[in-house]
Amino acid sequence: MPTPSVTSPCNGGRRPPACLGAVERMSARPGAPAARALITLVLDGGVSVPERELLRGLRRSGAQGWSAGVHVEACGRRYWLDLAHVRTRLAVEVDGWTVHSRSVAFHEDRQRQNDLVRGGWTVLRYTPAQLHGRVCAVVAEIRSVEAELQGRLRSGAAGKCR
Repeated sequence: MPTPSVTSPCNGGRRPPACLGAVERMSARPGAPAARALITLVLDGGVSVPERELLRGLRRSGAQGWSAGVHVEACGRRYWLDLAHVRTRLAVEVDGWTVHSRSVAFHEDRQRQNDLVRGGWTVLRYTPAQLHGRVCAVVAEIRSVEAELQGRLRSGAAGKCR
């Protein structure tokens, strides 16, 4: 599998620190302060507020190896994962109603998850409502699955049922 990328499809493939450097070079221009504030907001990764909160929660818990905005290939297709622990092939998706309520998105999400699972990924899905006020509980659940997957890696077990 190719090394996952943590660049965003929304920024022309540039990482946020590079974007921030460009904004700093144009700091006297109108809009630069607003652009700086937005880029600073996403430096840790994550596109949405719930994704960033979950990533911060994972990092505060001591979790290592988590990245936001990871590109992976599965079943010949390229996918963007909200959060991923690449070593254990654990993906976490935060699905907001606005994007995922459209009929096309609903069906594409099913195909995407099937491809990821067939490609060896475990996918956990949460909604912003599930995270609201419960980030610690969700982080504990994710860490539990991560530990289980790491145990399987160490033992060489390839259990199918989770």
